Amino acid sequence: MSPHPLLIATHAWLEAERLGWHLGFDFPIRFAAQRFWVAGHQRVGVRGTDTLSLHAETQPDGFPKLRVYVTAEAAENASATAANSFVSCAGAVLLGLTRCRKFDLSVTDGRHGTALSYETLHLIRSSLLLASQNARANTADQRIGLPDIRAFCTEVHRYCSMQPDIRQCWICHVVSLGSIHNVGLVVEGAMTIGHRDHFAHLGRHLLPPGSSLLDLSPSGSFDEHLGLRLREHRPLYTSDESQGRRGALEQRPPQPRVPIVVLNLLGDKG
Repeated sequence: MSPHPLLIATHAWLEAERLGWHLGFDFPIRFAAQRFWVAGHQRVGVRGTDTLSLHAETQPDGFPKLRVYVTAEAAENASATAANSFVSCAGAVLLGLTRCRKFDLSVTDGRHGTALSYETLHLIRSSLLLASQNARANTADQRIGLPDIRAFCTEVHRYCSMQPDIRQCWICHVVSLGSIHNVGLVVEGAMTIGHRDHFAHLGRHLLPPGSSLLDLSPSGSFDEHLGLRLREHRPLYTSDESQGRRGALEQRPPQPRVPIVVLNLLGDKG
């Protein structure tokens, strides 16, 4: 039996993300409209407001995991072997939760399944907002409320100060549509796989819910439009090479003013 069509579309999206292809908006719109079944319960409050509580599975290393089913039949089969009740909700509800909670998602049709990390869910939500017909109006009308990234900046600065092959590092807020808040990072020096993985780990665990880390260091269109512009600002960390030869590192306070890059559908401005 072949996988559910949404699972096939999800695999295609993940592969395109891995290869760095243009992802488009079809899948985020489809995911948001999809009806899912998840362990939990729904209560109606005194004023008629619904409270939806979803049950997540604890993972030893990582964020809690929500297991969702793409058909009512698959959820019913799962409930026959577990003591959980199931509620139905749209994918848009799950995407909206990424603004206040970090969690991974396991999507299954009962036979086949796939995993979506918090970072991928955040990317799907961001793409969905970009697809909004009111995108330009939202950009102009909404105020920019920036997340607190001080803990992340402190750890990035500390890590860079211990790496002799990192000369400079920049960090910025990347804001789009007034409601997509990400953090951009540029490293001057050897951006090894080890460095890249460590920065990704810091971003996953120290950035607040609703934010993801964007690596702007690699060359390409992303680097041209954002990375080069970010280099015009004062770096978070800098190490003078001549002082480095004498074993002294020039270290600045780890909490400088973090620049803001605002993106819209027509371009970007710093």
